[in-house]
Amino acid sequence: MQNEDGTLNIKFNAESDIIKWEVRSRHLNQKTYKCYIQYSPNSNDISGITGYCCTCANGNRTVGCCSHVAAIIYHLTHGRYLSRIYRPAESLTNLFDHNEDILSVVL
Repeated sequence: MQNEDGTLNIKFNAESDIIKWEVRSRHLNQKTYKCYIQYSPNSNDISGITGYCCTCANGNRTVGCCSHVAAIIYHLTHGRYLSRIYRPAESLTNLFDHNEDILSVVL
């Protein structure tokens, strides 16, 4: 889960090839999902991920993975190298100046 200062907590055992990550639900405040990703060390392609599982309702799909596992893989492979990860609607929010008064137009 992401801390208040923007850092992330990853739990892993150096003797094992499984990463455990807790993801907070965006819909239920107190709900967290546990995601497990098994990987092959020193691998640079998709075959490096040998297994995954999540405790969410869609976590054990037979084809593909849930959004929690996909987000973790994205973060570990690409997102952590970015200087900043933008929120999905952040660019839309910046289009409007919230300090201006809203003018009502009467037709």
